[in-house]
Amino acid sequence: MSAPILLILRILLAIALYAFLTWVVVTLWRDLKRQSELLAARQIPPLILQPVDGGPPRRYAMPIVLIGRDSACDCLLDAATISTQHARLSHHHGQWWLEDLHSTNGTFLGLKIEIDG
Repeated sequence: MSAPILLILRILLAIALYAFLTWVVVTLWRDLKRQSELLAARQIPPLILQPVDGGPPRRYAMPIVLIGRDSACDCLLDAATISTQHARLSHHHGQWWLEDLHSTNGTFLGLKIEIDG
């Protein structure tokens, strides 16, 4: 082949390569933008706790709910069997999780949890 034909083929190959790289960067940029919008719009479903004693239900719309007798806890329970910081309800991986915070009497899950949404 002659030198001008090889030069034209090299230029066309370089243009094709840069066009492909531009397409990849634009696609990644759009995907990252869409993912950030989805994460910004995602909200934690509210948690409604119905006390066993028949009191009014309590509604929480935060990612972590501390349960205990301490005034710093989100859900105050005034009972002798409840530790100051007894348990933690946390929302991750699309569901609510209950974690015992090394309470003296342990934590038993026997209450009804309703999640709106």
